[in-house]
Amino acid sequence: MNIKPGLLAIWQSLAIEEALQHDFLLSGILALSAYHLAATRHEIRTQYTCHALEYQAAAFAKFQQNVRSVGQQNANAIFLFTIVNMLCTLAQISSPIGSEQKTVTHKVAEIFSCLQGMGSISHAVFEYISTGPTKILIDDYCSENIDDNGGDFDSALDSLETHIRSQTSNVQYEKSGRGRAIECLRSCKKLGRPATIVWMSMVDRSFMELVLQKDLFAILIVAFWGALMNDLRSFWWAGEIGRELIEEFTTASLDSLQPTQSAAVLYLRSKIEIGNI
Repeated sequence: MNIKPGLLAIWQSLAIEEALQHDFLLSGILALSAYHLAATRHEIRTQYTCHALEYQAAAFAKFQQNVRSVGQQNANAIFLFTIVNMLCTLAQISSPIGSEQKTVTHKVAEIFSCLQGMGSISHAVFEYISTGPTKILIDDYCSENIDDNGGDFDSALDSLETHIRSQTSNVQYEKSGRGRAIECLRSCKKLGRPATIVWMSMVDRSFMELVLQKDLFAILIVAFWGALMNDLRSFWWAGEIGRELIEEFTTASLDSLQPTQSAAVLYLRSKIEIGNI
């Protein structure tokens, strides 16, 4: 995996310096390290997942206690913490602790509030970091498009959107959050890999409530996010999230679906069948 020298300098130098000054960032980095060990060494997976959850809880507590306002003195630490915590949260989806009976779609919906909060905080510090050393992380956010090997993501998503619109009024479509969720997917596809990570911080709460209610359209839209997560599968914290989301939805029979829904599901299935995930 090639990593840009500038990004390496941020995580190997600046992040450590900031962590030594801000306990919440230090605990966040320790949590991410524990999740990494849990993901890469299966014989200690449960033990280190427990450690990760403990460090993550401590990081949140310290963040809430110590961060009363955002300013130049803590902006870099806060921004780095939001990134670390988002990665921890994605790694948590594959956690074996206390979630064995939950579907991956349900776990994604459960962590939605956390990711939304982190997204709001990161935007709050942009004015302070736009000219600082962490600016490279913002630039990387918009640095590369996602390749759509093995299928036409845009056409399948357009087809799904057309079908959803035909089944609901414009007011219902927007109020449900489905429209924003689809537009955010398009933005993630255009902006690239870093944007895909924060998709859940961009969608509306009403949409994730539909996911928890097992709304067919909402879960299908989440599965399209899984198709984008496919492009991140080489990163340990992404793991098999993409495959699991797609497999979870497409195990349903196509018999009960309308032709446009079937086309969307067939596209998602093709992502698995051709071995892209």
